[in-house]
Amino acid sequence: MTLSRLIPLVLQNIARNKKNFVFSSVGILVGVTLFSFFLALAGGIRERVLNRVYPINQVEIEPMSVSLAGFKRDVRNEGRLDEAAVRDLATIPGVTHVFPKQRSKLPSMFKGGAAIFGHDRFFEAFFDGLAAELLWDELKENEQVVEKRRRFEGRRVIPCGGDEDCKPGFECLDEGCRPIEYWRHFRYGGQLLPCERDDQCLEGELCAARRCERVCGDDTDCGDGRTCGAKVMGGACAGPADCPEQGHCRDGRCEVAVCMTSCRFDADCPLGSGCVPEGCTSAADCLGAGCDGGHCTWAGYCRPLPCRLATARDQEKDACDKVRGEVLRGRDASGLPCPDGTYCAVDSYTGTTGTCERPVPALLSPFLIEMYNAVAGPQMGGPRIEGTEMMLGLEMRMVHGQSLITRDVPPPRERILRRVRLVGFSDKALDLGVTVPLEYVRRMNAHFRGLEEARRYDTVILQTAGNEYVSGVTLAAEERGFTLSRKSEDARKAGTMLFVLTLVFGFISVVILVIAAVNITHTFLMIISERKHEIGILRAIGAGRTDIRLLILVEAGLIGLFGGVLGNLCALGLSAVANSTAARYLGDIPFRPDDLFLFSPAIICGSVGFALLFCLLGAFLPANRAAGMDPARVLSSP
Repeated sequence: MTLSRLIPLVLQNIARNKKNFVFSSVGILVGVTLFSFFLALAGGIRERVLNRVYPINQVEIEPMSVSLAGFKRDVRNEGRLDEAAVRDLATIPGVTHVFPKQRSKLPSMFKGGAAIFGHDRFFEAFFDGLAAELLWDELKENEQVVEKRRRFEGRRVIPCGGDEDCKPGFECLDEGCRPIEYWRHFRYGGQLLPCERDDQCLEGELCAARRCERVCGDDTDCGDGRTCGAKVMGGACAGPADCPEQGHCRDGRCEVAVCMTSCRFDADCPLGSGCVPEGCTSAADCLGAGCDGGHCTWAGYCRPLPCRLATARDQEKDACDKVRGEVLRGRDASGLPCPDGTYCAVDSYTGTTGTCERPVPALLSPFLIEMYNAVAGPQMGGPRIEGTEMMLGLEMRMVHGQSLITRDVPPPRERILRRVRLVGFSDKALDLGVTVPLEYVRRMNAHFRGLEEARRYDTVILQTAGNEYVSGVTLAAEERGFTLSRKSEDARKAGTMLFVLTLVFGFISVVILVIAAVNITHTFLMIISERKHEIGILRAIGAGRTDIRLLILVEAGLIGLFGGVLGNLCALGLSAVANSTAARYLGDIPFRPDDLFLFSPAIICGSVGFALLFCLLGAFLPANRAAGMDPARVLSSP
């Protein structure tokens, strides 16, 4: 039987038995609806919620610990997270990147927030450091950078030479004023803490002129576009053995080469730095550096601009004309403030001199906003935060060495005030604090707690080449004395629970489809009994067994196709209702996905395929029975 004859006959049979076919489709429709709905919900939660909080191809580990009197203590004899351990973890098969994390090891507190609360508030500052490159993609997505760029397309770009040439809300990028993309600012901006001794600096650095400088032997030791060549005088020495390998002892002090950024003009230097002129007649020409034989000590290299505030209390103010101070030329004020986008970062809480620096970029967790709106905001009488976009660019003061809940750092370590700028939100940020670039936290720990604390990381994030490597990487890390962090363990438990729930609802959907297949078997057996004379006539006029079998199976296939398509449409409708309900009752949760469901082509095609399969299985027995009928016996029966 040709297809052109088969299809009209099938449609005619379906039209004559509409009621039976509709009832047969109900079971298929319900099963497909539940199957698609729950698979799409599981996929959406996994992709847009769970994997966003902690990507499935990333594993966070920490040193193995034991519980003593209810408190966790690290096992120090193994599993120590230092640079050697990081290098070793990078050799695990399947690991592509290793991102260390380090928490602050000293008391600090935040001051500020008048722009939101109406007056300054004081908070205990808990923060940690994380590699910036791990977060850039997430920050771009949260900031909706693509949409921001699309809205700006077609507008006239105003030329600029710096951020000060652009109006508020814009920055100078590629010599043109464009909307600020805050995610770009989450990187270590060269913020420096003053030092007195070499042990307050990181490994490979020494303290020179109260600043930590990286010692180098050649340009390959520097990176980031810096060169090796500027000579500095370090600590006291009695001989070459007291100095780094790259230096030598000269006049009782170590002379070494350090990494610097070479320049010809101020525009060649990072924001807050200036290019020291090569020629000089006095120290006043060298931005605070010495003039030796008509040349500046730092000739041809970028140096932070020295600055001075009018009074030490100006550190506590928010007015730009106060916190930017004045740039110093030698010991004299130049009358110019620190460049726009920077402030005068003073070396001590009670001092007035320092260098021009950018604020420390910081990230908040969406969970913190949710906690504020639900608990802290109503108790403090603060306004409700309806959106996070308004908070980007918010600045606060952070005082290192001062605390609301514990003792301050004792002398001789002086408290230091730094300004912090909010540049984004991330699920990887500290839940009850802020996250800043790792380099800043390490320098801060080295300054206040010594180099030993700066060497040890608290956790490490291992990024794998694919999901299939996660189990092997986790096992290899455990063999080295590490264990999954709390957050990673919670993510694994959540993933396991989601997988189990998906299996349960998937099993329920399959059971419904099996019941529907049994119902289809019963329906077609009844239809064949009613149409036995019609089948006998078809056999008598030349239709073969295969034609009869194909006729029944095509009818069943159309039921499956109809039920599968309609079931997916019902699942899409239910998902729209669920999304609308979530938006109504969960709309205050930051970064809640607009769509909790992920209807991938695989789910839709798979559900329709399952519907077809179970319909064909249900109709297989009736089709064989119909094909095996003897036309003579059927036509002669009453």
